Amino acid sequence: MSSRFSNFTYYIRCNNLELIEQALTHILEQEGCRRIPLPILPDDDIEKLRGKPWLLCNELWIIGLFVGSFGWTIVKVLPEQLICRRARDADRPRLSQLAMHINSDAFYIGCSKL
Repeated sequence: MSSRFSNFTYYIRCNNLELIEQALTHILEQEGCRRIPLPILPDDDIEKLRGKPWLLCNELWIIGLFVGSFGWTIVKVLPEQLICRRARDADRPRLSQLAMHINSDAFYIGCSKL
C-alpha cells in the first residue's frame, strides 16, 4: 500500500489578513491580473473538477488565507508555487515582494511524496 502526501504552504508573519490580501491583490494586478468572484461551476462536470479547480481555466489562480498561530498567516495557493515564482521582468519572487510590501517575514514549504 503506497501513501501519497503533498503539502505546499506559505507562511507570513502577519496576522492582518486584510493587509496580506490587499498586498497580494496589488502585486498581481501590477502583472495585469484581476480578481474575480467565485466562478460558476458547470453542473455536468462538477465531479471531474472536484479537487482540481484549475481545470476550469489554465489562468485561474486560487489563493486562501487562514489565521495561524503566534501571529502567522497560512496561505494556500493553486497553482502551488505561484507566489514563489517571479513575474515576467521581475527581479524577485512574488513572495519576496509581498514580504517587503507588508514589511514582514515569509517563507514557503513545498513537499510531495507520491
